[in-house]
Amino acid sequence: MSSVDADLRLLLTSCTPLLNNRNSSVVLQVATLYYHLAPTAEFSKVGKPLVAVLGTHPEIQYVVLSNISTMAIDRPVCLSLLSLAQSFNQQFIPFLPRDRTLLSPF
Repeated sequence: MSSVDADLRLLLTSCTPLLNNRNSSVVLQVATLYYHLAPTAEFSKVGKPLVAVLGTHPEIQYVVLSNISTMAIDRPVCLSLLSLAQSFNQQFIPFLPRDRTLLSPF
């Protein structure tokens, strides 16, 4: 396991409970934080919370699936997220943003 700065470790440890938040925006922002800052081995923590957010409104599903697609393009490890999302939603058609930037729901 790679060594992680103590401040970054504190940030990741402090944000992990927020993955259980009922607010989809909070879950998506913590997943984005993990995507940009966490070591690849720790990114698997965000899979189930992101898929749980897919059970909400279609607009939120669109934003979350867009972000999952973007994450899967840039990090091959994130392909497990894409397969989780596909198993959740059988009519899933991946939306690949043209500029491949992470979208925010608000």
